[in-house]
Amino acid sequence: MTHLLQRSSHNHTRAAAPGQGGMVAIAITLMVALVLGATTLSNLTMTNAKRTVVTRQTLQTYYVAEAGIQEALATRMLPRSNYLNFMNPRPAGVNPYLPPSGLVFRDPQNQQGLIGAYRYMVVGGDPSRRADGSYYDIPPGPPFAVGPNTTQNAANPIPRLVTFQTSPPNSPFYVISQGFSCKTPGGAVGVDQFVGAPTSDPANIGVNPACQAPNTLDQITLVTRVAMESEVAGTLDRVNRTLEFKDSTNINLPGQAFIPGQGWQQNNVNFPLAWQYAGNTANQTPVRLTRIVFFDFGPNRIYQSVSLTGNPLQTTIANPVPVNASMMLYFDGPIDYRSLSANLTGTRPDLVYERNLAGCKIGDANGGSPPGPVNDMNNCAIQLYGNPIAPGVGGTQYTGLQVVPILPYLTKVLLLAPLGNNVSNGTSYEIRVREGALRSFSLANGPVNQYLVRFQTCPVAGGPAPCP
Repeated sequence: MTHLLQRSSHNHTRAAAPGQGGMVAIAITLMVALVLGATTLSNLTMTNAKRTVVTRQTLQTYYVAEAGIQEALATRMLPRSNYLNFMNPRPAGVNPYLPPSGLVFRDPQNQQGLIGAYRYMVVGGDPSRRADGSYYDIPPGPPFAVGPNTTQNAANPIPRLVTFQTSPPNSPFYVISQGFSCKTPGGAVGVDQFVGAPTSDPANIGVNPACQAPNTLDQITLVTRVAMESEVAGTLDRVNRTLEFKDSTNINLPGQAFIPGQGWQQNNVNFPLAWQYAGNTANQTPVRLTRIVFFDFGPNRIYQSVSLTGNPLQTTIANPVPVNASMMLYFDGPIDYRSLSANLTGTRPDLVYERNLAGCKIGDANGGSPPGPVNDMNNCAIQLYGNPIAPGVGGTQYTGLQVVPILPYLTKVLLLAPLGNNVSNGTSYEIRVREGALRSFSLANGPVNQYLVRFQTCPVAGGPAPCP
């Protein structure tokens, strides 16, 4: 699968490392193409659908839930949840990806005759982690050989930690979709019988659909395993059989995955709570920094892979970092990538949940709508500073940072300085992550504090390992 990398337009004069400028431009261009085409239908096919329906009403509800699965597949897992569609009220500037998502009409063209509602969430699918949640190790290379820590394409094995294009067989996506319909006293499908109907806005139905008396709510939850972009060349994307659950608070997945509000889980998954989880509890919130990897972006050579879970405030990287290193930050679960453009100062309300991450770019006092400050990098939830005076204090902000969410996983964010000629040898740097600004697709956030990753670049070429 081709992944997107998004490029911001910069007017700085610093030069990138030789050969990296073109590479970054190509990567960011690909990212823009995927974001704009996120609603394009995929060529995934449904196979071996298992149905245990016994009444006309249950059949109707089944197909309503199936609409949520098909939407997730068609949008290539972006977004990972349609929770924002049902939230009422929503925070200013926090808009759904797909405004009509969640409602099924008898007359879809005119959005009249509401007969069903669906809500869905996508979990799993992190190519950097094993099924038990542990991260893969650093393989020797390059060149890389096929092994447990690399992808299985013999023609082009890539370290699983930094791959942008893989779907590990033991870490697939799981699409969970719950469908609702209203049953009349006579057992027929009710039309416009939801509380809040008739409506074309899911927010009027609310996060917990209910039916108008004397109608009763019928619901079913479906789970589908999805393998996207196989590691083996020539193998098609696959959607495995669909499982059904009448009790949405006790779902058993085919394998383990990170569940918001529950952590790594396979059995007894509570879908309603996970779908609208908005807490920041350690080990349960998707927006929890777990790891940073320093690597050479071109050949995918990994210099260091460091856990960030030992200290709730900061991590200091013990070994020096080569100046040509790119960086990848990892989260426990999927984030809403638009929240990387965090407008905490209120100066640019148009930057809140901005799809193009305008808050992570160098601004222009005469550009934007409304016009913004000369340096919009202050609105970015992830920033890079050189020579800080103290942890989280002072220093010079590096304005050439490219903040690139990796789709469709959204569990890791690529930071392309690129370093090279833009930073100095033997210099202290600090990545500042405003976890309180980042959000998941259900508005869950990380700790309200700012997390710091402190490191130092290699003193000179030929210095101590891992310096080149």
